[in-house]
Amino acid sequence: MQEVIQLSRRDPAVYKREVSACVILSLEQVLKLIEEGKFYKSSAWEKKRLEILERDNYECQVCKEEGGFAPATTVHHILHLENRPDLALDDDNL
Repeated sequence: MQEVIQLSRRDPAVYKREVSACVILSLEQVLKLIEEGKFYKSSAWEKKRLEILERDNYECQVCKEEGGFAPATTVHHILHLENRPDLALDDDNL
């Protein structure tokens, strides 16, 4: 189980992760959250988002691929959530 401690509300890039995230939602739960427009506000997404930002050193991966640098506060789905809800929390799709 993971516990995430938010250190700053003003700077979303400043967080501390105590233990690696283990977030599990069923496809039905993901679909319901998407349908209700609540997926990106869910605790499962927030925990996964922070894990991915940390994995990527808070660097924009699109900028990095183009040879540049920018700090990242957003995590994108490679295959869009609407098309592949089964990959909503899959590290390889973020």
